[in-house]
Amino acid sequence: DRLLYDLNYDDIQQSPLVARGYRLGPIELRQYADKGLFKPEAVQALIAALGNTSKSVSYDESPLPSCYKIYTKFQGQVYFCWYSPTVQQFLSDPAPFYNGLTIKREVQKLSFDQATFSMIPVTETVYEKIYEQVYPFVSLRKRITEDKNKTNVAGHARDSYYLQEAATTVTSALVNGTIQASKTMWAPDESSGLEGSTTKQIDFQILRNAIWSRPMRAFSAPYPDPMLINTLQFLDTRNGVATAQTAFAVANRKDSRKTATELSMAQQQTSQINSVQVLQLSICVRDICKRAWAIMRSEVLSNNLTLPAELAPDLFMRDYTISSAGDVDYVQRMELIQSMQQDWPILSTTPVGPLLLQDYIRARYPNDADRYIAAIQQQQQDTQLIQGLASTLQELATDDAGNLTPEAQASQNELQQLQSLVQQRLSGGMGGMAAQSANQAAPVQA
Repeated sequence: DRLLYDLNYDDIQQSPLVARGYRLGPIELRQYADKGLFKPEAVQALIAALGNTSKSVSYDESPLPSCYKIYTKFQGQVYFCWYSPTVQQFLSDPAPFYNGLTIKREVQKLSFDQATFSMIPVTETVYEKIYEQVYPFVSLRKRITEDKNKTNVAGHARDSYYLQEAATTVTSALVNGTIQASKTMWAPDESSGLEGSTTKQIDFQILRNAIWSRPMRAFSAPYPDPMLINTLQFLDTRNGVATAQTAFAVANRKDSRKTATELSMAQQQTSQINSVQVLQLSICVRDICKRAWAIMRSEVLSNNLTLPAELAPDLFMRDYTISSAGDVDYVQRMELIQSMQQDWPILSTTPVGPLLLQDYIRARYPNDADRYIAAIQQQQQDTQLIQGLASTLQELATDDAGNLTPEAQASQNELQQLQSLVQQRLSGGMGGMAAQSANQAAPVQA
């Protein structure tokens, strides 16, 4: 009742007319009239019709008038107007539909030059409105079928209607039978000598601290058949198979003879279903974000929208590809991370090791990757500095034969401790990834 269009067409954009319903109260109607969006006389008639409604109804049957914003296409352009079926009047005149898009144009104008007392051409920048050529609606298709008409695609509620009714009936029988069986009922004992009397049902209340005038026996109705639970599981499993959710059907099957092939196929089927659903949602969300981005970009370039200080205007001069993230992206990223972890022992000691580590951090920790990579790069610079200082100290403290000079022999213990610290630092760099460098200082010999 809120969105009306011709159902004979496959897409809403093909419909010659689209109407979107709104429920507007007197306050909103007056605001629109004050802004010049609605006709004052039509608004007054609408408010009067609202005031004459004295029937008390629920929210679904609210007396608020239904106002429709009607869209239509004429000569490739979208026009709109407001109409109220309550008073059968148009609240506004038809006009081209403008949704915020503008285009920058250079216009030549004549301006009076006071120096020459003549009219000279001057170039001015103006922003012209771009009127829409498509309706401001995007369709979300839940299922992919051979029928392109969206209204002919039956939903899950219709497909599983009879299975849900059967499951509801079985569940009601199970619950009602269990409640009935939990109640204790009493009847005269057969040995009380009343075998020939007529059996009848008596409604009475059992009192505490009271006795019976004759022998009585307690009994209860039998509990429901446990097969009802198996029937419910069968209906759930069949529902999963009918909706192509193989994983749901396999997981809810009672028997334990689930083969590895079944589990693998169930997992693969679930991944495919999620991928299809994400694909459909991605198409819809991408179209919405694409239109919203175009409007925001137009507002920024025309200086109608103030940007925060941290956003550069150059960001709005580029073209972007907008898509929604989903299960497919997540699975691909997890596969990439797993491959990096498997290849790390082989590539860690090669020149590719530092680059692989940085790519792994970006994939594994996208939000904190910059901080981690900056810390690693700083550690690499410290390691190179330590290596250079160790090599310089080695050259100054030893002679050509590799022995300590007489001046360095007095500090032999300190030099050996310093060398141990340097080796420990170099061997533990980058999480133990880097091996000792080839140009590492040789052991200090006396």
